[in-house]
Amino acid sequence: MFHQSEQAIAALVDSMQTFGALRPARAAVAAVFLGRLHYFVHDSPSVANGWFARARRLVADHPDRIEHALAALPLPGCDIIDVTQLHADATKALALARRVGDANLEAKALADLGTAQVSRAFVPEGMTLLDEAMAMVLAGEASSPFAAIEVVCNLLSSCARVGDLGRADQWTRAADRHLGLGIDEGTAFLYAHCRTNLGLILCDVGRWDEAEVTLRLASSRSAHAGPRVEGQVRAALAELWVAQGRLDDAERLLAGRHDHQDCILPLAALHLARGAWPDAAAVARHGIRLMGDDRLRAARLHTICVEAELASGHTEQARADADQLAALTEDHALPVLHARTELARGRVAEACGEASEAVTAYQAGLRTLAGNDWPLIRAELHLLLGRLLAESEAAAAITEARAAHLTYERLGSPLASQSAQLLNSLGIPATARPRRADATVALSPRESEVLDLLRDGLSNADIAARHHNSVRTIEHHVSAILAKLGLRSRAEAAAYAASLETRRPIHPHNAGQ
Repeated sequence: MFHQSEQAIAALVDSMQTFGALRPARAAVAAVFLGRLHYFVHDSPSVANGWFARARRLVADHPDRIEHALAALPLPGCDIIDVTQLHADATKALALARRVGDANLEAKALADLGTAQVSRAFVPEGMTLLDEAMAMVLAGEASSPFAAIEVVCNLLSSCARVGDLGRADQWTRAADRHLGLGIDEGTAFLYAHCRTNLGLILCDVGRWDEAEVTLRLASSRSAHAGPRVEGQVRAALAELWVAQGRLDDAERLLAGRHDHQDCILPLAALHLARGAWPDAAAVARHGIRLMGDDRLRAARLHTICVEAELASGHTEQARADADQLAALTEDHALPVLHARTELARGRVAEACGEASEAVTAYQAGLRTLAGNDWPLIRAELHLLLGRLLAESEAAAAITEARAAHLTYERLGSPLASQSAQLLNSLGIPATARPRRADATVALSPRESEVLDLLRDGLSNADIAARHHNSVRTIEHHVSAILAKLGLRSRAEAAAYAASLETRRPIHPHNAGQ
């Protein structure tokens, strides 16, 4: 792949030299693709930024040309940090695309604009734009593979930011039928990117076993997708493992990538889990500055700041952070944002001895999340509320503690020890049984054996002969394996089985990085 990219870079540089003076628009396109190669294949964002800046300069005097819009939006919107600028550029590009009748640019601009809207917490409006862009791709209106990839990536990244598993699953299945998103077809980049974002959603909604399977599948193709995408997979796995308390494993995945935006959240969460409060706050604040008007990702980082400052005894700073978080959620109806705000308010009030205000905040957070996913936030609210009520309302405290404990036990969260401790203090026997996320525990012994043979590429007839079973019996086992592990094909089953050989989610050539 890298040899091919070097050849492509040489050819594009030659185009720049050939067309730079006579046909600046053509040269600008070459500059954009040079930047994309350096960004995705070589993981060199600074070099990419130089080429993107050159592309914008070359078409600065031609605002009504398609090349101008391409230079303004050189990456998928989900990879552009400044969502305010993204919103402005995508709005202009959309108007231009519709004026000149360019369906490919229209689909990309819709998806980029939708991503900007979702990130700014205008979720229904943004998702509608993304849905329309996906419809254009699947209908064949936007026929360019370049546009299709950008639209799919934007949609799934936006779904990951709001935990919208239903929309992500529906569109992925529809796109799979039309575009070919299987593990053994299509581009490695798109498959790894799609699976990474699905894994992040599954992590947020508490389906950790499935998240582990999905992220392992992403990892199986990420080495062929370039270091940028491979780094995103590693960051997503690190986020899952921090939540599970597998801190050393998470740290290994983040090593050497602390300066990448995808690693900010898992790195801040890792510092927080280890009790390195100043480091957690510093990383989170750096991320908040980078995110700008990206309210969804900034909100998570604000909550880390609140917790880190409270643990350090900096109550007033924590209150200021909670106020900043509240400002992010003002005039936005997204439940998870309001729940995070109430959680932060409650923690600050509790630290200040304002128990009744804390109870009110935690209860408000739970009401906000009623009927929604985000089980970890709900469990934390239940646990904190149970602790506050323990001395004054034992029966209510038991109810809250049980609700938290059921969630933590179901997920295998290390926080189950805290909910168990609270229940024991209230006279209710409870134990914590932390476990590692492992979807294979759902398989029968024979299904596990069949999974191993799928890894080796054996057909159903070969497996049947080896186990002295009928082919129909093996077909039943394979169907059960796919269903239990959430896999879509034998190829995915083989890739997942291969990932279990070492229990490492990264490729051997990256193990020391």
